[in-house]
Amino acid sequence: MKSKKNLYFLFPSVVLIWGALLYQFMGSFPKETTSNVLASKEFISDFEYKQEQEFSLNSIDRDPFLGKSYLKASPPNPKIKKSSPSIPWPKIHYLGSVSDKEGLNGIEIIIIDGHQNLFKIGEIKSDITLISTQDNSVTLKYKGQIKKFSM
Repeated sequence: MKSKKNLYFLFPSVVLIWGALLYQFMGSFPKETTSNVLASKEFISDFEYKQEQEFSLNSIDRDPFLGKSYLKASPPNPKIKKSSPSIPWPKIHYLGSVSDKEGLNGIEIIIIDGHQNLFKIGEIKSDITLISTQDNSVTLKYKGQIKKFSM
């Protein structure tokens, strides 16, 4: 019997609380009422535009609390490299190398302007010097300029 007494008390209180919540929730929506507002053709505005003030920030030279200076050191002037005038190279094509069984004495096959030439390291032919060789490339020097050619 005791549980029925609690039920008679709790059920109406729950219904009242839910009713109050729904009333508050539904009351927050606007009601659909129409109002007759006459639209006037004149638009009066008392708005005055004030021009914005312009200001500039001064650079900070020193930290007021730490006393450190923020002056930036001027970057050093870059040294201008004088490039030598480009000299047109002859048409060069590297074909490969021929060497003995040990691979110590290699001879490089290079075509210069359509003529096949055989070079050893340090050899000079038609102003072209063979400086060094790698696996599939050679480094040549022509009138002071150095270039690398590959197969």
